[in-house]
Amino acid sequence: MGEIRPIEPLPDAVETRRTSAREQERTERAEERDEVQISAEARRAAEIARLVEMTRELPDVREERVEEARAAIDEGRYGNEEVIQDTARRLLGG
Repeated sequence: MGEIRPIEPLPDAVETRRTSAREQERTERAEERDEVQISAEARRAAEIARLVEMTRELPDVREERVEEARAAIDEGRYGNEEVIQDTARRLLGG
């Protein structure tokens, strides 16, 4: 005679929905036309972030400018009254 086995649990039911061919075609066409538009503000923000990162990578001291200043001092170019006045004006923010 036959054997009686217990009923095994059924997997969770998953609701499915049939899509019509027209609906499927419309979805496929929509997917082909997906695009991303980046606003002008976002482009500017990205450019600013890029420039900030570039400046962070620059050295704090520009050695070539320091050497130019040392050479100018050694040559006496900063002893000129006009240069002294100009330097003072720049230091005072004018």
